[in-house]
Amino acid sequence: MEDRPSTTKKIGGSKVIHSQTREVITNVYHFMKREAKLNAPINLKKVQERVVQATGVSKSSLRRILREEKQINQVGTSFSTPNKVRNQKKFGLEIDQEFKIFFSVCKQIKKHFITNLNLKKYIFE
Repeated sequence: MEDRPSTTKKIGGSKVIHSQTREVITNVYHFMKREAKLNAPINLKKVQERVVQATGVSKSSLRRILREEKQINQVGTSFSTPNKVRNQKKFGLEIDQEFKIFFSVCKQIKKHFITNLNLKKYIFE
């Protein structure tokens, strides 16, 4: 089996397990605990039914995930997150030289106006 990115991200020396993954882990744990308590015979041939019961996902979701896994194995990518909003690259505005000159002139006018306004206050008071 190929190495694929897991559902965890490594932070420092430990891995952070996402909430959905933790939920699946607890579902599997409780499923196996129930089986042990009931001394249920394990029917290994009913794999999909056991996975559905253990993980808490529907049969159709399991089938969809397995189809996606087949495509991933053929293409060599990884699982995608449905409806994930991806950050788009933001392109900075390219300001031409004339625009820069215009802004510097505006700053100078503003500075000059404020300086003169402050002087008038002192002169007329």
